[in-house]
Amino acid sequence: MSSTTGDVISQSTTRNVANNSTTGYVINQTDVKLTFRPGSVSHGQDPTIETQSLDPGNSATVFIALSDGAGVEGNVMGAAAGVTLDLYYDNPVAGPNSGNVTSDNPNYSGTCDVGSGTNNTNKYTLRGKTPV
Repeated sequence: MSSTTGDVISQSTTRNVANNSTTGYVINQTDVKLTFRPGSVSHGQDPTIETQSLDPGNSATVFIALSDGAGVEGNVMGAAAGVTLDLYYDNPVAGPNSGNVTSDNPNYSGTCDVGSGTNNTNKYTLRGKTPV
């Protein structure tokens, strides 16, 4: 299943979101189709994968992590042949929200624009370099 370019979802109107949830919006600027799956979870429920795969040049809401009352913290993995990108999120009950991207391949990287508020959206921009 491929995605099309989309907008960040409005959590207040599209679903009943628990406090301290995080939505992950991904912009795929790599040269590969990425497939997403839940990673490890420290707090909250396992993230729901909203978009299973994302073609190069597309963007979509990829996951939503719902709190079980203790906030949310964990990661979602985006993978293709030769690369796995780890999309980290943390929306605690107390303290600032955070997020980042790590890669197991030096030719791929990403950034995370961390949203504020109780129910936030982290915007992950994933980039790939064509090896020389």
